[in-house]
Amino acid sequence: MKKFLFTTLVFSCLGVFCITFLYIGINWATDKTASFESVGSPTYIVLGHSHPACAFNDSLIDNFKNF
Repeated sequence: MKKFLFTTLVFSCLGVFCITFLYIGINWATDKTASFESVGSPTYIVLGHSHPACAFNDSLIDNFKNF
């Protein structure tokens, strides 16, 4: 029983360490490479995949930004 609990604890700690490392690494990479700055301050924004990206033309709508 002791061996099982020790193995479970080690496996859980490794899993938590890996997930934490991935989370920190992904956030660091995003902060270094991504630019989410907007020119001005739009009243409305659209976030999404290709459907809203192609559906809304932000140059035709006032106070609107399509990310």
